[in-house]
Amino acid sequence: MKKTSRFLILITVVFGLSSCLTTEVELDLRRQNDLRLTLVYHMPLTLWQFGVFDDESSERAVPVSRRDAEETAVLHDDVTLERYSLEERNEEAVITVVYHSKTPAGIAAVWGDVAGQFPDLSFETETLVLPVTPGLGDAGADADQKQLMDEVFADQFFQVSLRLPDEVVSGEYPDIAGSETETSSDGRTVIWRTPMAALLTAGADQLISVAW
Repeated sequence: MKKTSRFLILITVVFGLSSCLTTEVELDLRRQNDLRLTLVYHMPLTLWQFGVFDDESSERAVPVSRRDAEETAVLHDDVTLERYSLEERNEEAVITVVYHSKTPAGIAAVWGDVAGQFPDLSFETETLVLPVTPGLGDAGADADQKQLMDEVFADQFFQVSLRLPDEVVSGEYPDIAGSETETSSDGRTVIWRTPMAALLTAGADQLISVAW
């Protein structure tokens, strides 16, 4: 069966409810045998309540429940679900999922499961190519789609933080309107942030590429 990006499934549900979503991702690569992928989803509490109406159901509209995270982890022998939490803050649900792996292949596989495309991670060449693909085809969104997404995802963002084993020596990032890149003072952490609407209306093959 062809893998479907869980993130894109969630986007589809968000469109249906005319709601919004912010997603923060952290990929911790500082130690080759101690790797972590952290995902933090911010969504309206009504969306969470709508999507996770039955923990025992095999079909859920919002695929970020604890069971979803557990099912992703057990697909891989060297991946564990280190943490899952749900916080309700006023009218917002904040879901945090942390996966742990002792191998680069394991953490890459989890990213592939969650994002729909697999990264190219090598500690031998000290490089990472991370796909960030909105899934609207090479041409991106048309004018009507862009207007809809601008309205639905106003003030929402997508952020990737990369914690690297050494100082970054080169980096290339998607050229998306409104995106920003910052590097920590020690040069070992890179943060790329973009408006969610701009990411979703960009063309395919959006890649983050870094070397350390």
